[in-house]
Amino acid sequence: MSETGVAIAQTANYALGNATGDIDPDLERLMAAAGNLAGLDLLLLMGRDPATCDTECGFAMRLHHSIPEVRRALLSLHDSGILGCSSRPARAHQLCYWLRQDGPNMSALLRLVETYMSGPRARCGLLRVLAAA
Repeated sequence: MSETGVAIAQTANYALGNATGDIDPDLERLMAAAGNLAGLDLLLLMGRDPATCDTECGFAMRLHHSIPEVRRALLSLHDSGILGCSSRPARAHQLCYWLRQDGPNMSALLRLVETYMSGPRARCGLLRVLAAA
């Protein structure tokens, strides 16, 4: 395995608590804020493209989740301070959500994406953390 592969595997092991039994607290906080599978998909999308900005309907179309499921996830992520929110000038009733660039969110999001991409076992582990949150 390459050095990069080993580093990703170590990140996944730490993130999911496989090495120490303790889950990465930033990752645990992100998963608790995600709240559901749509929230996890939102975090993964924003981790891969931090400039993403869209409405709940737009995210629902992108991620193939129902609007109520995406709405719950967006509100939870916004209430947790991970997402910012603003209304569009032409349509004040439509809120656009975007990733806040401050705090520990960026490094935690990168670890989340690395963990998710490291393999099926890590993805199953993330789903277990999400179910427990």
